[in-house]
Amino acid sequence: MSELSCESISMAAMAIADGYQPELSPEEIGTHLASCADCRRELGQLQALSNLLDSQERRLRTEN
Repeated sequence: MSELSCESISMAAMAIADGYQPELSPEEIGTHLASCADCRRELGQLQALSNLLDSQERRLRTEN
């Protein structure tokens, strides 16, 4: 198996979060994440941001 770049892992993780099938297998992503603290940290930050955005409620427009 060839060494994967952090950029390719990031793109695959974003594809998964958006509901798409990435070009990389889950095993390839998991193996890279197990050995790359930078990618784990970035993925955690992206997940935290996504959770924060999902928790927000849209204001309803009121008629004046």
